[in-house]
Amino acid sequence: AAGGPHLKEVADAGCLPRLATLLREGPEEVKQVAARGFASLSASCPPQRLQALVEEDAVAAAVALLEPEVPPQTVRPVLRFLEGVVIAGLYLQEQSGLHSNRFAETIRNCGGIEKCKVLGEMYGDRTVSARTAAIIEALNG
Repeated sequence: AAGGPHLKEVADAGCLPRLATLLREGPEEVKQVAARGFASLSASCPPQRLQALVEEDAVAAAVALLEPEVPPQTVRPVLRFLEGVVIAGLYLQEQSGLHSNRFAETIRNCGGIEKCKVLGEMYGDRTVSARTAAIIEALNG
């Protein structure tokens, strides 16, 4: 996925629902790979293309993994994915003059703020704490 994944091709091939299922239901190692895939897609694609990621249940599956018992190899890319989604939504909001960030609302509706607060307080990892704080600030901003 390095070098700019082609989200349209990934979506057209039907991979996004499968990737979201793996993130939600796969064994831990598979969840880690799926989380890294979503993180890469959210970081490498233009914001206008990320709607496909937000429409799938990937956001709900990612937010569900924001638990203190989930290993950092999974939590860190999940947080990168969610942060990428929020940033893309902010960009689209600014560009289109919308009053709200649709992508951030999706994360909020999945309980993302509460999960980030708990995770940031309980996880004991500075990287995770910093990223959860950045996501919470962006979601509240």
